[in-house]
Amino acid sequence: MPALAVWLLGWIPIGIHAAEGLPEEVSVAQAKAKKEAGALIIDVRERAEYEQMHIPGALHISLGQLEQHARSLPRNKEIIVVCRSGGRSAVARDILKRAGFLNVSSMSEGMLGWKAAGYPVVKGP
Repeated sequence: MPALAVWLLGWIPIGIHAAEGLPEEVSVAQAKAKKEAGALIIDVRERAEYEQMHIPGALHISLGQLEQHARSLPRNKEIIVVCRSGGRSAVARDILKRAGFLNVSSMSEGMLGWKAAGYPVVKGP
């Protein structure tokens, strides 16, 4: 099989999951609305970053620990993954999708965008 075909086949399941579940990425405003509707926010930054500022009610699981904690996450809830600016959360979203989660999105602009929008944040654990 040509390398291009293998590469394309590797991306097909992600596209199917996105069509069946949530969009790959949601805006800060969309994430806020989904949180208010009951979505679970998972913050994948390091502990020190999380304790400086995070979304009220967000669950902290650092990116390096996400794969081993995936089994304990609810599969019947929308999940929005958050980081500082959107890079790590996209990686985390893909980890969860590979683990079989369909209803997971990454928040674009991350906590920088959340704070810039004037949405509530809390400090501490």
